[in-house]
Amino acid sequence: GPKVPEAVHSALPPGPGALDIAARQLTLDGNFRFDRASSALEQQAARGGAVAISAAKIEISDAATPATDALHLSSTQLNALGADTLTLGALRTATDGGGHRLEVGAAEVLVSSTAQPLQAQDLVLVATDRVTLADGVRIAAVSGTTPSQGLSVEGDGALVRVSGDAAAASVRTGAARALGQAELGAGVELHGASLTIESTAGTRIADSAQLD
Repeated sequence: GPKVPEAVHSALPPGPGALDIAARQLTLDGNFRFDRASSALEQQAARGGAVAISAAKIEISDAATPATDALHLSSTQLNALGADTLTLGALRTATDGGGHRLEVGAAEVLVSSTAQPLQAQDLVLVATDRVTLADGVRIAAVSGTTPSQGLSVEGDGALVRVSGDAAAASVRTGAARALGQAELGAGVELHGASLTIESTAGTRIADSAQLD
């Protein structure tokens, strides 16, 4: 399972799993999986799980020498979890309306390289200051039957969401618009039924980025 030397909050209800992690260091190894299992009783696929990881700075990189001041994760490790929903930069809190409020803990989320496309049915990158997808990064929403959940976030920041659900929605309130930059570099590829790229202080998308 994951080795987490810092504070961890997790909930693993029967059926689909859910795991929230707030950490400064994290190693994802072993057989820690959230992918779908066959439900013989209901004769339908069981709903996959949700993973949310928060840290002051997160870097997703498959390079051998990632930044030392960030929580380092790789696309290979994250994809191997098999989670339907993957949130990087915030933890999720259920709301009365059936959606989730994002408790953003990251100032910056950087996807610097992806050896393979980063994939989930619903993938969210969120930070209070900056979300950056470096040149050539690929993110793809995989098809599935799990409906997305409405997300709410408060204050300044940036959010990139790639979802297999065309109805995926997010709402931001209380922004002062002093911080919050989203940047997509050259050759970035985002593929999904629904794409959300929003920031409170500015968005830069390279002409060669592919968004569909």
